[in-house]
Amino acid sequence: MLELYQQLDAANAEIEETRADAIRLQGERDDALRATDELRLQLLSELEAARDENIRIQAQLDEALRTIDDNRDHAREEQLRLIEEIDALHQELGVCWKRLAERQET
Repeated sequence: MLELYQQLDAANAEIEETRADAIRLQGERDDALRATDELRLQLLSELEAARDENIRIQAQLDEALRTIDDNRDHAREEQLRLIEEIDALHQELGVCWKRLAERQET
């Protein structure tokens, strides 16, 4: 009978040890879940910040492209104006040459 009590005590000790291991493992699992959640939140925050930065940079790029388009349009308009001015001056010069030629003939 003493042997049965010893076996029962050994079994109870093993059960307590198993329970302690289970509690310890549950704590480790909970810690791992918390760490995973914290990392997930941090990564989501970094992702959101990267998206915001991307949107900001895209807006700057769009504005720069609009400015380039505006400048190109302005340059074309100025080029056309100057071409018209040169054509007018060329015609005026032709008239002057014609008058000069007529005066020299007389």
